[in-house]
Amino acid sequence: MTRRVQAVAALGLAVTLLVTGCGATQLPTYEQVTDETTTAMQAIADQMPPGSEIEDVTVPTPYTCGPSSDGVFFTGHWFVHATDGFDTRAFIESLPENLGDGFTVLPPGVEISYPGVLLRAQNDNVRIDVSNPNEDEYPGIDILAMSRCAQEPPAAE
Repeated sequence: MTRRVQAVAALGLAVTLLVTGCGATQLPTYEQVTDETTTAMQAIADQMPPGSEIEDVTVPTPYTCGPSSDGVFFTGHWFVHATDGFDTRAFIESLPENLGDGFTVLPPGVEISYPGVLLRAQNDNVRIDVSNPNEDEYPGIDILAMSRCAQEPPAAE
């Protein structure tokens, strides 16, 4: 292939990528990933028995996706208080089956001695840890979810 043909082919590829939006990965908005994450968290909270109450303990700070990324991710954190007599362990063990096909069980990063499961919401790539290290003291579940990488949110006015 001559240099001229290579240059034309490279230019054609660059134009194609530019026109189709594939030139650079476009990150979703921070608002979009926040919505995806809280929707996945709500799907889990909706499995709780009637009378359960959500306590939102989310710290509203976007965290960087890493040193080589311009993106940030959202971390949602809820504690869902259950009524007396709630069996945390049984709830968490049956959660993946009750949630259905929209969630995948991930291997735990570390072994834990309390009830817990690590999930991924398939459509939005949200990672969710559902656990309760204090099940005897606080009936309910702790939901900690992390979004995919997103654009940095606009500065608050």
